[in-house]
Amino acid sequence: VSRIRRFVRDRVLVRQDMVILRKEIVATPAPRSEVTLVPHEAYHHDIGAWYRRWGRSLGEEGLRLRFDRGLIYFTLERDRETLASTWAIAQGERFVHEVGVGLAVGGGLVFLRDIFVAPPVRGRGWFAALLDTVLARAYPQARALASAVRHTNLRSRGAHRSYGCVEVARYRVWHAVGRVMVRL
Repeated sequence: VSRIRRFVRDRVLVRQDMVILRKEIVATPAPRSEVTLVPHEAYHHDIGAWYRRWGRSLGEEGLRLRFDRGLIYFTLERDRETLASTWAIAQGERFVHEVGVGLAVGGGLVFLRDIFVAPPVRGRGWFAALLDTVLARAYPQARALASAVRHTNLRSRGAHRSYGCVEVARYRVWHAVGRVMVRL
């Protein structure tokens, strides 16, 4: 019986919860002066290498798809070392594939995806530095930012809250046999 339950849990019915967080931008933040923000508008093997280095699961096809959907990949660097990264879109649609929801982006809203700080530099303010720098240098007219985070990713949710984001929505989704999605 336990093998059947594990099979159902792991392959037949998978639950995934996502939280949408948002922050209103009152004033454009000041970026840290010792860093460089590098925008990437097309796939390059360095992006794939960065993902593989930290054990992130998105492969080349998935990375290319994000660029095709209009996202820009930003890396925050200091002395040629990549400290943090994120994807951003300021016009169009942010499709949250985990829950099958397309969210309209525009009108001053910047939607971020996969905000990531390299493990060796975590806990030193690079999450906020990345967001401040992206907003100041790439989207100085932004009036709000939003991000989607897995409900179980407590560290990311905590970093978002520390940055001033509030949770504005939660999606609970069950994926059945990889083909059917039930969303609440």
